Amino acid sequence: MKLSAKLSIATIAVVTGIVSLALAQENIPSSSLPGDKVLFGPTGVKTSIGELKAGSAYGDFSKGRHGTFIRMPAN
Repeated sequence: MKLSAKLSIATIAVVTGIVSLALAQENIPSSSLPGDKVLFGPTGVKTSIGELKAGSAYGDFSKGRHGTFIRMPAN
């Protein structure tokens, strides 16, 4: 493959990546909720050392975009 073809492919890949990143960042809410203010509740997912707990940072899981923190039990 010629150098110019390789350069064209690389340029297209970079531009596509930049455009994808820009589109992904559109209208995504940001959470400024401090971690110690997140309210965690049961998830029903249990392990041998305890249950996973989930806390909502923003949005609503049942209605679309959301951010959720997961708290996992430690040994």
